[in-house]
Amino acid sequence: MKQEAAANIHPLAEFAAGLRLSDVPDDVQRKAEDLLVDWFGSVLAGQNARPVQTITRFALSQGRGRAANAKSSARRAPHRR
Repeated sequence: MKQEAAANIHPLAEFAAGLRLSDVPDDVQRKAEDLLVDWFGSVLAGQNARPVQTITRFALSQGRGRAANAKSSARRAPHRR
Protein backbone atom coordinates (compact mmCIF):
# COMPACT_ATOMS: atom_id res chain seq x y z
CA MET A 1 0.00 0.00 0.00
CA LYS A 2 1.31 3.46 -0.81
CA GLN A 3 2.30 5.58 2.14
CA GLU A 4 -0.20 8.32 1.24
CA ALA A 5 -3.04 5.81 1.18
CA ALA A 6 -1.88 4.22 4.44
CA ALA A 7 -1.89 7.63 6.12
CA ASN A 8 -5.50 8.22 5.04
CA ILE A 9 -7.01 5.02 6.44
CA HIS A 10 -10.17 5.80 8.30
CA PRO A 11 -9.75 5.63 12.10
CA LEU A 12 -12.50 2.99 12.39
CA ALA A 13 -10.64 0.75 9.94
CA GLU A 14 -7.46 1.17 11.95
CA PHE A 15 -9.34 0.29 15.13
CA ALA A 16 -10.95 -2.79 13.55
CA ALA A 17 -7.65 -3.96 12.07
CA GLY A 18 -5.98 -3.83 15.48
CA LEU A 19 -8.85 -5.41 17.40
CA ARG A 20 -8.22 -8.80 19.00
CA LEU A 21 -10.78 -11.15 20.50
CA SER A 22 -9.19 -10.64 23.91
CA ASP A 23 -10.06 -6.92 23.58
CA VAL A 24 -13.79 -7.70 23.35
CA PRO A 25 -15.62 -8.07 26.69
CA ASP A 26 -16.94 -11.55 27.50
CA ASP A 27 -20.60 -10.45 27.51
CA VAL A 28 -20.19 -8.93 24.04
CA GLN A 29 -18.55 -12.15 22.77
CA ARG A 30 -21.47 -14.20 24.15
CA LYS A 31 -24.04 -11.89 22.55
CA ALA A 32 -22.23 -12.05 19.19
CA GLU A 33 -22.15 -15.85 19.43
CA ASP A 34 -25.89 -15.96 20.22
CA LEU A 35 -26.65 -13.72 17.25
CA LEU A 36 -24.46 -15.77 14.91
CA VAL A 37 -26.09 -19.04 15.99
CA ASP A 38 -29.54 -17.45 15.60
CA TRP A 39 -28.66 -16.20 12.10
CA PHE A 40 -27.32 -19.60 11.08
CA GLY A 41 -30.47 -21.32 12.36
CA SER A 42 -32.59 -18.87 10.36
CA VAL A 43 -30.55 -19.61 7.23
CA LEU A 44 -31.04 -23.34 7.66
CA ALA A 45 -34.73 -23.01 8.45
CA GLY A 46 -35.42 -20.72 5.51
CA GLN A 47 -33.27 -22.30 2.83
CA ASN A 48 -36.20 -24.12 1.22
CA ALA A 49 -38.64 -21.22 1.43
CA ARG A 50 -40.08 -20.25 -1.93
CA PRO A 51 -38.66 -16.66 -1.96
CA VAL A 52 -35.20 -17.95 -1.07
CA GLN A 53 -35.32 -20.52 -3.86
CA THR A 54 -36.41 -17.82 -6.33
CA ILE A 55 -33.55 -15.53 -5.30
CA THR A 56 -31.09 -18.44 -5.45
CA ARG A 57 -32.17 -19.37 -8.99
CA PHE A 58 -31.83 -15.75 -10.09
CA ALA A 59 -28.39 -15.34 -8.47
CA LEU A 60 -27.17 -18.56 -10.08
CA SER A 61 -28.41 -17.41 -13.48
CA GLN A 62 -26.28 -14.26 -13.17
CA GLY A 63 -22.94 -16.06 -12.84
CA ARG A 64 -20.03 -14.21 -14.41
CA GLY A 65 -16.31 -14.76 -14.23
CA ARG A 66 -15.23 -17.59 -11.97
CA ALA A 67 -17.75 -20.14 -10.75
CA ALA A 68 -19.50 -19.29 -7.49
CA ASN A 69 -21.48 -21.19 -4.88
CA ALA A 70 -24.95 -20.32 -3.66
CA LYS A 71 -24.59 -20.73 0.10
CA SER A 72 -28.16 -21.93 0.55
CA SER A 73 -27.73 -24.80 -1.90
CA ALA A 74 -25.15 -27.18 -3.32
CA ARG A 75 -25.58 -25.68 -6.80
CA ARG A 76 -22.92 -23.60 -8.51
CA ALA A 77 -23.24 -20.65 -10.85
CA PRO A 78 -21.93 -21.40 -14.33
CA HIS A 79 -18.59 -20.03 -15.40
CA ARG A 80 -19.13 -17.54 -18.22
CA ARG A 81 -16.35 -16.02 -20.26
